[in-house]
Amino acid sequence: MGKYNLKKNENFNKIVGSIVLCAALFLSVLILGKVENQDNDIKGYSIYLGFATLLLGISEVISFFRYKQKEGKKVYIRLSYIVLDFAASICAFSYAASPVLFLLACSMYLAIPLFKRMASIARKHTKRNITLNVLIGIINFLFFLVSLGCFAIEGGEEFSAIITGGVMLVICLVNIGTLSLSNFNLDLLKKIIKKTYAGEILFGLLVLIVSFAMALMMSEDSITNIWDGLWYCFAIVTTIGFGDFVAVTTLGRILSVILGIYGIIVVSIITSIIVNFYNEVKSLPDEEDEEEMTEELITEKISKEEPKNALKEEENIEEIPSK
Repeated sequence: MGKYNLKKNENFNKIVGSIVLCAALFLSVLILGKVENQDNDIKGYSIYLGFATLLLGISEVISFFRYKQKEGKKVYIRLSYIVLDFAASICAFSYAASPVLFLLACSMYLAIPLFKRMASIARKHTKRNITLNVLIGIINFLFFLVSLGCFAIEGGEEFSAIITGGVMLVICLVNIGTLSLSNFNLDLLKKIIKKTYAGEILFGLLVLIVSFAMALMMSEDSITNIWDGLWYCFAIVTTIGFGDFVAVTTLGRILSVILGIYGIIVVSIITSIIVNFYNEVKSLPDEEDEEEMTEELITEKISKEEPKNALKEEENIEEIPSK
């Protein structure tokens, strides 16, 4: 019963964490949207950043309780992330007191990914983990230095908002993906993809899209660059058909028909792979079921061995007086 409640609470934490991260993702998009619209309202940046960092702090609190039993004492490193998130939120909301506080809030938030990379290296000493985290850490450190450099630039708040919003967007997407795929059996999926040759099929579709995009760029007047060609091919493969680009030449229509048919075939194959993967995962026993089965087998083995041991003890007792 305790295990069931623990699993139920963990799933509830994942759902709440995902909702909080989606809200923070929306706010990071709003920050980048204001920058793209050349809206120099730093007050608006600070309000969005304040709420976003507040939500990310709540997300870290949820992660703290979720990993408390798994990581033991190491989980208390996450308290530093929580403190930095809430401190960045306070500084962002206090922008009216001093514009420097907005830059300080951005710098605080950009320091969190850097600390996470260092903690990951300290937690796991494999060569692959160290190399990956060092590379990501260098990029994070450069962003952090640029954010600090904005203190010396007049009007550096907008540039700092671009960096912070972009980093926040990436982090939210990665965390949402991690939560969504936390119970995903990648090894089993790799085996299914290998058996069905889905990798080769997807690679063929990618090559076909790129080559057809280049051919359509040369044959169609409405498609003037490679990006428009790729966008048109994407609309054909996914059968969305936005209608912003239309093939009018004979070659363009033939390529569109071929790409559309091939896209339908690939989509059906991917669907069958997903169904196959779902059935394979569904047939596997859960960890709790495996533990219960193991406990039952051990109990049965003990119950069978107890009478044998009792008989041996009785025989030994009977043999002692005879000697």
